[in-house]
Amino acid sequence: MLNKRGIKKTDTPLLYEVNYPEEGQVGFLVKGKRRGQPFHKIFNISRFPSEEACFNAAASEAKSLHKLYPPLTRQEYSQIKRKNFTNKIVGVRRLVSIVKEEPYDFWEASWSPKVGVVKKRRFSVNKYGEEEARKLALKTRQDGLASMEN
Repeated sequence: MLNKRGIKKTDTPLLYEVNYPEEGQVGFLVKGKRRGQPFHKIFNISRFPSEEACFNAAASEAKSLHKLYPPLTRQEYSQIKRKNFTNKIVGVRRLVSIVKEEPYDFWEASWSPKVGVVKKRRFSVNKYGEEEARKLALKTRQDGLASMEN
C-alpha cells in the first residue's frame, strides 16, 4: 500500500497515506479542518502489529471525526465571509451601474441554486427606494438559499 514517498489521499474522508521514511513517518494521517476545528493525528505503522491494524485505527478515527464534524452544507458554505469580503451582508450588495452616462443605484442579491449556477436579482433604488430595495434583496437572498440543492 505505501510505496511512493509523500502524502496520498485515500477513499476515506480526512484520511491520507504518509510515507516519509527518513523522518520516521510511515503510516496514515488523519487531518482536516471542519467547522473551525482543526485536527491532525499521525498513525505510524511501527506502533501497530501490522499495516492493516494501523489503517483500521486511522480509518476509525477519521470516520468518527467525519461524523463529529460533518462537512458544511451548501447553504452553510454560502454564508461564510471570505478574506476579501467588503460588504456587510453575504450575498447582498449595493452597486451603481452607469447606463448612457447616468448612474443607476441597485441592491443585488446572489445565490447558487445548484452547483455551477449563479442567480442574481437586482432591485432599483430609484423604483423601490433605498430601504425597500435592500429589504427585497435580503428576502430574495433568503428565498434563494432555501431553494439551494445540497
